[in-house]
Amino acid sequence: MALLKEIVGAVRNLRSEMNISPARKAAILIRAEGRDADVLREQRDLITLLGRGESLEVGPQVRKPDVTASAVVRNHEIFLPLTGLIDVEVELKRLQKEYDRVLKEFDNSRRKLQNDDFLGKAKTDVVEREREKFETLGTTKEKLERNLEVLKR
Repeated sequence: MALLKEIVGAVRNLRSEMNISPARKAAILIRAEGRDADVLREQRDLITLLGRGESLEVGPQVRKPDVTASAVVRNHEIFLPLTGLIDVEVELKRLQKEYDRVLKEFDNSRRKLQNDDFLGKAKTDVVEREREKFETLGTTKEKLERNLEVLKR
């Protein structure tokens, strides 16, 4: 059951990251083998229902289509083909705008943390919050870079 929960969670995260409307059903492709593949095939209806899928293909032969969001869960690759689900140009512009905003904040935060005056004069909790903000922005920046890369193919 934990595997199913992780798979559905990954599919939902991909949908959210790529701004796919909950009303749009998507093909779900999972490259998996062995017992896990059997379990996923047995639970096809549940995965497609909870992942808002129109179909589910599972097996070691599954290939990654072009313009595909992907994730890895327990060494199983999950692919969500984006063609026909989103307007790639609109999504590229949206992601680029968000990336530019996050990059600016990331650079500002990095400059603060490299500034000896800030580090010496600011309270410990303020410096710690800035470090946490910097880490969060770095993670967000990496996700946006990956998503932009997927759409630019």
